[in-house]
Amino acid sequence: MNSGPFTEITDLLERAARNGTRAHLNHDLVRALIASEAYSLLLADRKKEIISTWQDNEEALPRPGVRNSGSSGSGIAATEMTGASAGTMTADQTASVGLAASRQASAAVAQITHRKKRKTP
Repeated sequence: MNSGPFTEITDLLERAARNGTRAHLNHDLVRALIASEAYSLLLADRKKEIISTWQDNEEALPRPGVRNSGSSGSGIAATEMTGASAGTMTADQTASVGLAASRQASAAVAQITHRKKRKTP
């Protein structure tokens, strides 16, 4: 008896659920699943999962315009909460860092090419 791809997919999923193992779908079964309407249902549920993580994360994020009245850091005095973030660089600093990194990379390549001596027959 020749069963269709969805019978095979459901058999694999049910077996995995019973045994607590993974379901492995071959290439043809994956294509059949993606081409089916069942895949659009999976995507809709995945979208809901992603959106729910945003809502969970938004509760932990500070609200725009709401300032934390508590102190920050380990000192006694309140730490200023405005201004540039730690590690923020100006455009000139960013360009300098990029130039320095480029020079270091060039120097490293030069050292490697000088170490390798090509054999000539």
